[in-house]
Amino acid sequence: MGPLPTCWPTWVRSPSIHMPVFFAPNLVARLTALPVERIWCSTWEKEVDTFGLSKDLGWAGQQYLRLPDQRQPWSKLVAIREYLLPQEARPFIWVDDDNRLVSSGMRWARTIQQPHLLIRPEKKVGLTPLHVARIEKWLQVLGDGEVSGRAGQPTWRAAARSARDS
Repeated sequence: MGPLPTCWPTWVRSPSIHMPVFFAPNLVARLTALPVERIWCSTWEKEVDTFGLSKDLGWAGQQYLRLPDQRQPWSKLVAIREYLLPQEARPFIWVDDDNRLVSSGMRWARTIQQPHLLIRPEKKVGLTPLHVARIEKWLQVLGDGEVSGRAGQPTWRAAARSARDS
C-alpha cells in the first residue's frame, strides 16, 4: 500500500478490520451530514457490518444491496437498477471508482429520467473535498428547484449541469 492521499488532513485505520482499510474522519463527517439515504453497493455486502467498517464509520446497520454475481463488474449496475426501478422519480447519487462499471452506468443513466449524479473518484485517491462539494452543490440545486411549474417534472437537468459546472 502506498502513501495515503493528502486531500484530507487526517486518516484513521479501521480498528475492526484485519486488513489495512483507512478512512478520513472529515470525509465521513461530510458524507454523514448529507441529507441522503446511504446504501452500500459493494462486493462486501453484509460484511461491511460483519467486519465492523460500518460501525467504525458510524453507519452501523446501513442498508446494502445484494449483488447477483460478485465476480462480474456489471453486478452492481444490475443491483442498482433493480433497487431504483420501483422508485422511478427518486434522485440518486452513484459514487464508484470502477471505470468499467461507471462507463456502463453512464450509458444506462443517459436512458433514464431520474435526477442523478455519477462520480468516479480515482482508485488511489478516493473521494476528495471537491467531489463532496460537487455532491453538496447538486443536492442544493436539486432542492432549490426540484419541481418545475410544468406538469411537476423534475428540473434535474439544470441541477446536474449546475453541479457539473461548479
